[in-house]
Amino acid sequence: MLATVPFVFGLPIWPWVVHSRAYHLGMDVIHDRYRDEIVDPWIRSLKEEGEKSLIGTIEFSSRVAKDLVTSALEREDNRYKRELEEKNKPVDQETVKHLIASYGNLVAAEEALKELFVRLEGLHPRSGQ
Repeated sequence: MLATVPFVFGLPIWPWVVHSRAYHLGMDVIHDRYRDEIVDPWIRSLKEEGEKSLIGTIEFSSRVAKDLVTSALEREDNRYKRELEEKNKPVDQETVKHLIASYGNLVAAEEALKELFVRLEGLHPRSGQ
């Protein structure tokens, strides 16, 4: 009777002990399955997402750069056209009158300075002559 008590209480444990030896997996098998089923698909999806992001960024930045260059060229073209119109624009009569008056004043001032210079030279003769 004493021998049957441990045998009865040990019956539920015996199938587990026997089967635990049958399901031994090597670390290399676990490693290979983990790599094949988890790591490799994750890396592939990460690569695809990175490619899509990079292509989107390149396309967006090239569009922005093209727009900036185009707008800068348009501004320069408009500035050139304005300057060309101003250059070829005929001078109005009022501006001509002011320019002639200014020129006349400058010629008169030049003649006055020449006369002043001649008189100053007459006051202080040069010592080398």
